[in-house]
Amino acid sequence: MISFLKDRSGASAVEFALISPVILLLLLGSLTVFDLYRSYGNVVQANYVVADMVSRETSLSPAYLDRLYGVYGALVSSGSKPTAMRISSLLKKDDKLTVQWSVDRGEKTLLPVQALSDAVIPDIAEQDSVIYIEAVQKQTTLSSIFGMDGITFSPEAYVRPRFISAIALTN
Repeated sequence: MISFLKDRSGASAVEFALISPVILLLLLGSLTVFDLYRSYGNVVQANYVVADMVSRETSLSPAYLDRLYGVYGALVSSGSKPTAMRISSLLKKDDKLTVQWSVDRGEKTLLPVQALSDAVIPDIAEQDSVIYIEAVQKQTTLSSIFGMDGITFSPEAYVRPRFISAIALTN
């Protein structure tokens, strides 16, 4: 019995069996965090690209808005991931922000109810406008195999029209 307790021939295999689940969980966790960080960066960059494209226009047509949404989807590499985008023109009149027009593209159920707050929207001059772009992407994480839900990214962008005081929406 004493010789059995002193035998160390299988100790490393037992230690590996005890520590390997922890190492695998750490690997899965770091891959998940990296994937979420990369995906969030793609969504934010795509949102700003669309905002820059809109700021250069003087009017927007539905066909152009469809193409913008296609650009957004290509930049975030959405594939089968649900995405949505809302573009709104906000006008400051009598010290109040009003929505001149607003258009949605994509899976509209992902878009939150639009709530305008002076705390979030940049300060603009009276009778001036700003374009407010909300983009949403639902991301499924690698850890979803353990029952954890995905995460929804929803960055916002604000841009001033470059060549005109307010961008018009055409039919």
